[in-house]
Amino acid sequence: MSDRVAGVIGLGIMGGEFAGHIAAAGIRTLGFDVIPDRTNALKARGVEVCASPAAVAAEADIIITSLPSVKALESALFGEQGVASSGRRGILVVETSTLPLDIKESARTRLAAVGIGMMDAPVSGTGSQAAAKDITVLASGDRADYDRAESTLKHLASSGHYLGGFGAGL
Repeated sequence: MSDRVAGVIGLGIMGGEFAGHIAAAGIRTLGFDVIPDRTNALKARGVEVCASPAAVAAEADIIITSLPSVKALESALFGEQGVASSGRRGILVVETSTLPLDIKESARTRLAAVGIGMMDAPVSGTGSQAAAKDITVLASGDRADYDRAESTLKHLASSGHYLGGFGAGL
């Protein structure tokens, strides 16, 4: 399955590169970050900036999160304007942040309760490697979700691997 709209929440060193690469591949790309200055350069790369994670979720089929903390993940997914508040079912969140697995598992359960899927997909590489698309995605979760996300993920990494059940990439 090839989704037509991708979103990236967290447009820092890694997420900003993810969004830019996806947009460069011709996929309509929506982005959000709590620091507005991060969005200016991405607009020039074709990323449409949204006012909230919920606004990204209102249109994006696949949402990649690249966030610095548990608090940021909680806000992006479950805050007042978080992904879960969008009311849109069938979205797939691909969580790339380096966060504790129990936090990610809890987020996955809570998202599933509102009809949103989630994969764990930590990446191996640095910010400069992300800029060069020279990172590896280590994805885990439902195989059908990986198959769905693969057509988007291939634009931000030199390689991607499906490792099995949720959390197998840690």
